[in-house]
Amino acid sequence: MSDTLARIRAAHEARKASAEKTKVHVPEWGVDLYFAEPTLNDHEAIKRGVPKNDEAAMIVSGLMHLAMDKDGKRVFDVPLKEKPDTIAFLRDQPLELMQRIVFESAGGLPVSLVDEIVAADADALRVALAGAVADQPTLSEAVQAVPDVVLQMALTEIAKAHDESQTPKNS
Repeated sequence: MSDTLARIRAAHEARKASAEKTKVHVPEWGVDLYFAEPTLNDHEAIKRGVPKNDEAAMIVSGLMHLAMDKDGKRVFDVPLKEKPDTIAFLRDQPLELMQRIVFESAGGLPVSLVDEIVAADADALRVALAGAVADQPTLSEAVQAVPDVVLQMALTEIAKAHDESQTPKNS
């Protein structure tokens, strides 16, 4: 193994060991869930078996793969025979609750900001984006095809960038 690859691996392991998990308080369930930064392997596992445009299945799969308790144990890691009931339980939860958990796990945004993002009119956002990329055929098509949750995630990234720009920095 090259010295450079060894340094990269060491840095990766150190980052993983020291990485803080994002805590999401879920008062509706009376619990705190914890989320680590997803890896490419996590991303692939979450997508596996989920139809491309099934937003609910993607949210459920993400929670089942990533939600942990404070000790790092996966909350929804159930025996195979219990998996259908667990999936059905999660699919029966209010959409707003599930979206809030996903958004907070992605960046720890304040609940009030998450509520604004969830309340945003996806159709109006889609129209505004389509107008902005009207002369870009691939982007125009993508804006029309993307699930609402992806538009909300884009708003989340915009809100995080704005929030970071507002935080006073020590110089």
